[in-house]
This record gives sequence, C-alpha cells and structure tokens, in this order.
Amino acid sequence: MTGEQVRLLVLGAPRSGTTLVTAMLACHPEIAMLNEDLNGSIRVLLAKRVVGNKLCVPNQIGLEPPGHWEAMARRFYFRHQAVRKLARRLGLGWWNPMSRVPLQGYLRMPGSRVLGILRHPGAVIPSIMRRGGQPGWVARRRWNQAVEILASLRQTIPDRFILLSFEELLENPPVVLDRLLERLDCAYDPRVLFGFAHTRNYQNTSLDRSKIVPEWSDDQCGGLRNWPLY
Repeated sequence: MTGEQVRLLVLGAPRSGTTLVTAMLACHPEIAMLNEDLNGSIRVLLAKRVVGNKLCVPNQIGLEPPGHWEAMARRFYFRHQAVRKLARRLGLGWWNPMSRVPLQGYLRMPGSRVLGILRHPGAVIPSIMRRGGQPGWVARRRWNQAVEILASLRQTIPDRFILLSFEELLENPPVVLDRLLERLDCAYDPRVLFGFAHTRNYQNTSLDRSKIVPEWSDDQCGGLRNWPLY
C-alpha cells in the first residue's frame, strides 16, 4: 500500500441500503470494512488502502454528540430494562447505543471521507416501521434527520463527501461501483458485485431490483437528488 490510508465512514438512514454497500466494499481486496462499530476501531485497522465503518444516522451517530441532559437520559434508559420495555409498549420508540466517536471525530481523522447513501423515503420509512419496529413518527423523523445530516456534510466537506443512490446502485451496479471505487482511489474489482451474499441478517442470492423506486421528488431529499455523485 502506498499513499495515505483512506478512512471511510458510510452513513445513511436506517434501512437505506448501507449494509449492502458496506458488504460490497468489503469484498474488495484493498478495503476493510466494519459494520456498526461504536468504539472507533477503524483507527486500528492495518494494511489496507481503505478502512471504513458503517453507521446509521441519526440513531447511531449525529452531527453533534448528545447534550448533557440527553446523555443523562440515555444512561438511565440503557441501565433500566423496564424503562425500555415501557417505551416500546407505549409506542414511544427507543434509543440505540451511540458511537463513542462523534462525527466530528471521524472527520478529524487523517484521510477521512464520508459516503452517504440515499434511498427513496417511501421504501425507508415503512421498512423502519416494519423491520425496525419503530412507530411512524420516529421513522419519519429519522429519515428527515438523516437527510439533513447528509445535506450538511455536502455543504461543509464537499471535497470529502460522496453521495450514492441506492436505486442507481440496483439499476447498474458495475458502473456505480466502478465510479465509487475510483473516488476511493481503488481499481475496480468484480468481486464487489457479490457483496449481497455477505450482508448480515439477510439471506440474499442476488441484488433485488424489485426494490427500485424510480419516481420521487427532489423536495423529499433536501436537494440531494440533484447533487451529482461522480
């Protein structure tokens, strides 16, 4: 390996295809990926051109770490199982453990880059409700906050921010992955096309093109839809 190591943070709303993209990248021989690591272990990965971690926004990482009162509430929530059960029973949603490394901490790492995954809200929100077990208002809030975070990163670190459309990935995976790897200073390797077979908790035998939702308006994604990926 020559040159500076790339430290890649993969971000997206829950249920937006982040696990699939992470698994695809992990199939590349010059890339090592972590899935939802909360301890900053990306800093100790060695001998790869690109090392990365995938986290969901906003429930695992946000633009800013939790404030004092929220941090106290979170500690109380995670220490008492009865509180967690009551929150779920009342349909209040629930917190997820947060990354110990805040987003700004990732951005200060040498060679840091961010890959944002964007998927149709009509697919993301129902999936958060159905598979994630969250009430509708929580699902909609997480989608909106995820888009706000990605839009903010587009503005603040445009030279280090990459945006990938989940629908475009399913429509033309070789082209999208080739361009993505070019942005990561890696040569294309066809093994990345088989990442679908290595996604955690999913039994996939191919890419599911039925999940493509082609028609959606730009105002549903905070202007990100018209911002070119490549």
